[in-house]
Amino acid sequence: MESTNVECCFCGPIKQCASFLPAVLKNIKKIGSYVFKNKYAIIVFYDKSSDSSLKQLQNYEKQIQELNLKNKTNIQMHIIINYATTLSPYRTHRIATARNACLTLMKKEYGECPYFIMMDFDDPNSKPCQYPEKLMKYFDTTKLLNQWDALSFQTTPHYYDIWALSIPPFSFSYNHLPNNDTYYYNIQNIMDKKLLNTKQLVPCISAFNGFAIYKTAVFNDCQYSGDIRDSVKQSRQTNGDWIEQHKHVAYASTLVFLDYGNVKGKYEDCEHRPFHMQAIQKHGAKIRISPEILFI
Repeated sequence: MESTNVECCFCGPIKQCASFLPAVLKNIKKIGSYVFKNKYAIIVFYDKSSDSSLKQLQNYEKQIQELNLKNKTNIQMHIIINYATTLSPYRTHRIATARNACLTLMKKEYGECPYFIMMDFDDPNSKPCQYPEKLMKYFDTTKLLNQWDALSFQTTPHYYDIWALSIPPFSFSYNHLPNNDTYYYNIQNIMDKKLLNTKQLVPCISAFNGFAIYKTAVFNDCQYSGDIRDSVKQSRQTNGDWIEQHKHVAYASTLVFLDYGNVKGKYEDCEHRPFHMQAIQKHGAKIRISPEILFI
């Protein structure tokens, strides 16, 4: 290859994703070719799995190499393999480590890359991406491009990622509010109605929903963290004005720190929340949600 310059890096952790990988990689190929003109990289962090995830990734890497030679495209792929027995006893900490490892490699190999997409490689992104032009328009128009620094999207049949979502008056994790199940569905209903009734980007403090695109320059000095203490500290520092204006539920209520089995509330928060809050605090990042659906 004459150049390793790429326009976007598709990043994410992979564990037990074999049944979804063919469809997810197909979607990446469609977006990468349509939006980024085959100048993109895929950077994944593979954690030990009992399925064929690693074999599929390695086979796909060979296919990309053959495609580059045949068509003179500039598609790159990097597989970071975790050889450690256990990264952390806490799931969000392990995922944060994986996402940070992807970004570290991206900075090393593609320091000038203007955009990166952080995504999950499972069910939500395995539905067909039928309309990549929905994503393309956010780059084509200067007015739209200036409206966001991080952009995620609605999903069908509902907005599902309430864990990563912070939107006034629900600035903190629903898992740290009493009766978390009730809050989950209440917030989900609010988001579905909000996104259904607008054509504009919706501002928020944090959102992911399985797939989000970022302007690298705004997030270059930010880190993912699954640590509850970091999130509380940054939430208080960053959102004091919002707390006063909106009487946030998160601070009007007594926070709870429960063990939900897969989430240890005393030690864990969603890794996306501190990532977005750091960017807001340091750079005034515009975190936005599009009402459009990419994967249907």
